[in-house]
Amino acid sequence: MATIADVSNVGNVLAGTASVTGVVTMSAVFIIYHLANQYTDMFNMEMSQYEYAIGGISLALVLSQLAAAYAAVQAIDAVSKTASGFFYNYRGGSAAGNFMGLYELFASLSYLTWTLVISVVGYIAAGLIFQYFIDRAAGAA
Repeated sequence: MATIADVSNVGNVLAGTASVTGVVTMSAVFIIYHLANQYTDMFNMEMSQYEYAIGGISLALVLSQLAAAYAAVQAIDAVSKTASGFFYNYRGGSAAGNFMGLYELFASLSYLTWTLVISVVGYIAAGLIFQYFIDRAAGAA
């Protein structure tokens, strides 16, 4: 049976549903969702086009910032190994080995610049989509 520590990727989650406990768990979630939906009526509400647009723009902003944060964490994790980095292994042996630390610095800065680009493009894209929606709504009125 899979524990929380074993569920590190989607494959483990999907493999857990093949057992009897996984099927029972998924069935319980399905039943609870439908029982709760009878009393809340949350998913049967009517939403305007404006609310859908704001929801989509919010989702685009959140996911772009999540992507930028993930890329930044992975970039920092890749270059912050003090006992196994390029400079640690190749320093002192030659002039090129001494420049490995400089290469490591520039590589990490370029990856972090890429995460900044991801973040800024997310904001710009959401702003352009919102402006397009406002212009289209003004033209229809």
